[in-house]
Amino acid sequence: RAGRVPDAGAESARKEFAELVREFTSLASIATRARRRSEGDAARAAGLSAEQAAAEGAMAEEAVRSAQYFRAWAAYYEAWLARDLGREQWRQGAQSSMDWFAALIEPGRPSIDPKEVSVDLRGNEGFASSILGMALSSSLVASAATSDAWFALLDDPRTHASVRLKLPAWRLAADLDRGDAAAALRILRAEGDGPQGIPMSL
Repeated sequence: RAGRVPDAGAESARKEFAELVREFTSLASIATRARRRSEGDAARAAGLSAEQAAAEGAMAEEAVRSAQYFRAWAAYYEAWLARDLGREQWRQGAQSSMDWFAALIEPGRPSIDPKEVSVDLRGNEGFASSILGMALSSSLVASAATSDAWFALLDDPRTHASVRLKLPAWRLAADLDRGDAAAALRILRAEGDGPQGIPMSL
């Protein structure tokens, strides 16, 4: 919706997403420090104290991943709006989004290949949503083939339903966004004649 409002409204939304990126980055750093403290406490403690420290470390790790997840999505939307507004460095923002989604999909690896991504983990909503984010981010700055390879990972019955059922609509949006009317038409012809058509609520 943000992309359909006048430039002033879109710029306001872009700034809000940019601020969210900064806030989630800060939150991820705070949670990372808390996790490391808990890990140290668990290593030094014993019995119930060690169990409590380990539980606190697990909660901190969850907070880290949540902050990283929302940061990646905020970076994607900020880059998308910045591109449409003609702002400089929008490609850098899109690349950051790709890097952050990649870190969520395969932590600790400098680069990832769609062919190496876990099939079983796609049943996790957050994991599947990170793959979707990777597909959309790469659609901004990489080739259509790269983006399609990430989308293809989600076209699997083992993918979490909340992501899989909206996949045709996301693919359609990506194709239209990059001006590929022929690809968008193919999706409409392939998916539009079912009993429910293409779910357009993203």
